[in-house]
Amino acid sequence: QASAAQGKFIHPADTNKDQKISKAEWAAYKSLPADQFEKADANADGGVDGPEFVAWDSAGRGAKPAS
Repeated sequence: QASAAQGKFIHPADTNKDQKISKAEWAAYKSLPADQFEKADANADGGVDGPEFVAWDSAGRGAKPAS
């Protein structure tokens, strides 16, 4: 569950509290699919920030649209 408190990105996977989920943090967090990190990291800077996480989550967590 991600949330915002006083404009900050808060997610339990962000263990170092830098307001980004690194690839290592993503992989270590069991409920985030390992193969989805690159899709969630839209700007390819090596970390998923709040807006990227919300966009990825809102898009169905990387799910492919039904055909």
